[in-house]
Amino acid sequence: MDIPVIVILFFIDIIILATGTFVDVSPAILLLTPVFLPSMAALGVSRIQFGVILISGLAVGLALLMLTIGGFGGMVNASYGMNSMVHNTMWVTAHFHLIFGGTTVIMYFAIAYYLWPRITGREMSAGLANTQLWLWFIGILVLTIPWHLVGLLWMPRRTAWMPYDPEFVAQWQPSMTLMAVGGVILAVSALLFVVALLKGHAARAVAGIAEGEWAEPVHPVLSVPRPLNGFALWNWILLVAMVVSFGYPLLQFFFIGTHNALPWGV
Repeated sequence: MDIPVIVILFFIDIIILATGTFVDVSPAILLLTPVFLPSMAALGVSRIQFGVILISGLAVGLALLMLTIGGFGGMVNASYGMNSMVHNTMWVTAHFHLIFGGTTVIMYFAIAYYLWPRITGREMSAGLANTQLWLWFIGILVLTIPWHLVGLLWMPRRTAWMPYDPEFVAQWQPSMTLMAVGGVILAVSALLFVVALLKGHAARAVAGIAEGEWAEPVHPVLSVPRPLNGFALWNWILLVAMVVSFGYPLLQFFFIGTHNALPWGV
């Protein structure tokens, strides 16, 4: 029975994703490469293509777990009936931070650990990088899971008036304490990320570190339009978009009254 190559690659990628969830990237590469590389060659898959599949699959292991949890919260937001219970509560901000601060940011960390040795030609500490990624994963969950809970307890997302009784607000305190612990873990992880890069930059140079593999154009590039060869235009567009989006709401704080809102805790 002939099985399409794409189907075989799909199941291999599932194995890679599962391995990347529990095993550090470097030993996982050493473990999986000799297992799958001969099969890839027999299937006609190039080494570069397999390398991209392997590294990206291992890097998204932790991100995939957070995406699964965050995806559940997203389904609640997308459901009209369930969203009516959590709309404009802390559930929304918890979902955003879990998806972006967890799933997306941890991928930037993984990419940095992949590129930094190839840019500097120096060896990095795999153990320190692994610790930093796991701390970020744990910190995001400790921060956002209680954050979802206070959303279910109707902690508002945006309001200038807090009409709740002290007994009602007291229900939020245990979750808020856990959220603070998660924030501290994330701060430690972010500091470890900077330390890992600086330590790698100061480490000894190592010969034989493979250069990064970059995409190359099919046809030679004769000229590149100026806007596509720099960031100046795009930074100005970003600045104008931010002023248009946030300028008026921010000015409201200075020129519009607060409708006799009570200070927090009063």
